[in-house]
Amino acid sequence: MLHALLHRKLDESNPEPQRLEDALTSTVFGTLAWMDACDLLAEWLEIPTSASAKLQVWFWPRLAFAEPDVVIRLGEYVVIVEAKYQSGRHDRLAVLEEDEDLCDQLVSQYRCATVPAAQRTRYLEDLESAFAECRLVQVFVVDARRQRRARRECDQSRRRLPPGADLRLVFWQSLFRLLADRSQAQRWAGDLRRYFELLGLDTFDGFDDVVQPHHLRHVTAWGPQREDGRLTHITTTSTADGYDVIHAWSAGKAAVGGRRSWNAFHRLDIDSMRTILGWRAGTRD
Repeated sequence: MLHALLHRKLDESNPEPQRLEDALTSTVFGTLAWMDACDLLAEWLEIPTSASAKLQVWFWPRLAFAEPDVVIRLGEYVVIVEAKYQSGRHDRLAVLEEDEDLCDQLVSQYRCATVPAAQRTRYLEDLESAFAECRLVQVFVVDARRQRRARRECDQSRRRLPPGADLRLVFWQSLFRLLADRSQAQRWAGDLRRYFELLGLDTFDGFDDVVQPHHLRHVTAWGPQREDGRLTHITTTSTADGYDVIHAWSAGKAAVGGRRSWNAFHRLDIDSMRTILGWRAGTRD
């Protein structure tokens, strides 16, 4: 949050969706930077690096053709991050049809790092060194619930970028899962997970331990429902004989309010195994 305040991103003159997005960006990447969480950043963004990797972070740097949300130097890689919450790609308005590619937000950010210094304004020395010495990766971070639109935008930007450009689609929810292993031992990780929960960026990660039969005697179905503006899980119970133990799930589509959703925990026969050992949610289109 501090970096968003320092860059005046939370001023009331900015639209509320933009303020929420910038607060999320500052809180998450600022925390990871302060905690020097190179390994966590590398795993989340799928950046190969070593434990001794150098970490530098710039928030909303004013570059030649764009102002990305975050630029990160992580070992031998420099990562340009465009982070979204409730919005999509923000392109500039093209005056001529041939300018459309250059007005693409992600293409503009690529040009910031690849156009030679002699053909643009010069950056801070550390940034110039990062762009000159490191391999460039671009990351488009979005809410997984909006991934259909994000995938379309990402694919469109990839077609506009030169061959070999490295543009990746990453989800906030993926970091939420990675933080689980740290949240018991490190308070900051637990606080960050709770922040994700407040924003609806958490996931249903399933049963962590063995579930005993008497805990799930009558559960026959599971599915998502919206509660307080975010998706949660619900269970359907039954007193029917023969379904006193559930050991597995199968994913199937069902219509809920005219829309398709994913269900699990369908009725099982009595010959099924006696306990649930575990289940973890995955990201789906």
